[in-house]
Amino acid sequence: MRSFKSKFIIYIIPLVCFISLTYLILFIYRSEKILKEQLKKIGISLTKSLAHSAEPAILGWEEILVRPSIDGIYEEEDVVYVVVYHQDGKVFIAEKKWEIVDEIPEEARTAKGPFSRKFHTKQGRLVYDFYSPIIPESLEEEEEVIGFARVGLSPARLIAQTREMFFMGLIVTFFVIGLGGGIAILLAIGITKPVSQLMKGVNAISEGNLDYHIEVKSRDEIGQLASAFNETTKQLRDAQTQLIQSAKMAAVGQLGAGVAHELNNPIAGILGYAQFTLEKCKRPNFGIDDFKTCQRYIEYIKGEATRCKGIVENLLRFSRRPISAKPEPLGIATAIKNILSICGHQLELKNIKVITDLKPDLARVMGIGDQLQQVFTNLILNTLQAMPEEGGELKITAENIIDKETQRPKQIRIEFADTGCGIPEENLPHIFEPFFTTREKEKGTGLGLSVSYQIIQDHKGTISVKSQVDKGAIFTIILPAINEEGIA
Repeated sequence: MRSFKSKFIIYIIPLVCFISLTYLILFIYRSEKILKEQLKKIGISLTKSLAHSAEPAILGWEEILVRPSIDGIYEEEDVVYVVVYHQDGKVFIAEKKWEIVDEIPEEARTAKGPFSRKFHTKQGRLVYDFYSPIIPESLEEEEEVIGFARVGLSPARLIAQTREMFFMGLIVTFFVIGLGGGIAILLAIGITKPVSQLMKGVNAISEGNLDYHIEVKSRDEIGQLASAFNETTKQLRDAQTQLIQSAKMAAVGQLGAGVAHELNNPIAGILGYAQFTLEKCKRPNFGIDDFKTCQRYIEYIKGEATRCKGIVENLLRFSRRPISAKPEPLGIATAIKNILSICGHQLELKNIKVITDLKPDLARVMGIGDQLQQVFTNLILNTLQAMPEEGGELKITAENIIDKETQRPKQIRIEFADTGCGIPEENLPHIFEPFFTTREKEKGTGLGLSVSYQIIQDHKGTISVKSQVDKGAIFTIILPAINEEGIA
């Protein structure tokens, strides 16, 4: 049975060889292509330059006018011939290192611009052949060709450079293969698979996934480390749950006064109408009219009792510790409305006008409703504390962010904008830090926003704040949307 070390070496070294050789082939192919393109650009450039210089020479039938240009081009290392033709294809002037066919190919004659080709001379030499029509700018007739410029380039230097790069690349490849093999052996000796699992676990925790579990397969030091990691993760998960629950109960405590006021009115009505009903029932001459009145009173008592029941149920549903915390598809509008049913009366008591703009076509999100409602509650409580005595305005908006390619909702933007006292600029970088608060101790623990930040991160979203002193604050939450196929 092969050891992990042997398997690691057997797998890694062929992989390094494959990658290195693939890179070598791609490198040579790409380098050769670039050199050919450069050679082609040089040939076209030289041919165009020759055509421009030969124009006055052909019009004036004076070879001396083009001679300096030909001599300059001919000094180029790769140039093996330079030829200028008349319109009829006869040679006007030529300088040749190699013997070539002087006839102009038909493709070059009919081409509207520069033309290039490859061909072999009678001696079997490969030549890159370039043509450019000579079109004078002074003639009135448009694009009249009066001749042709021709330059031939030898690919010998290109082939030599390609060969040189091949050998250099080969040397580098063998070096990389040897280095990769040595590193593979060292890694096989010093590193095992559980270490990789530990790294994945650390990354999972950094992303907020506290449910990550490492399977322990050994009892050595690495196995003990994995066991310690799993225990630490469990403790962190429990601590996070307790922290969220503590922050939630702190929010419930702050909501208590508002809920008490909201329950007070219907309970007072229930008591009053219950007393009226009892008095009616005690009358000796209790008649049909009294019965109808009592029936109306009981209907009112039923309605107000149902209202109280709803308020208490919403508060209990928010405050209880969740049995399971599995994400599920949620409607953001419903979650916001549920929280406003708890906080609404307290906002009214502080003369805070609530404006909601929840788009009807909102996509759903994958999350834990209890936790998202806690985030919304914390932001509303933050607004309550930030508002001046005379009250203000809280605007809650929720809308889809559309993907430009698919035209489907990819995210949901939720904003809580208030007209409160605002947050000083120097406090903005610390607003989501645990236990950071600018309020008095009895008015805040400094946990609400930090817990909200963690919850939104766990939901793969972001939360940010913009604020100016005396102008209010805007908290923006971005959450990934889901569609029928899953996350958008």
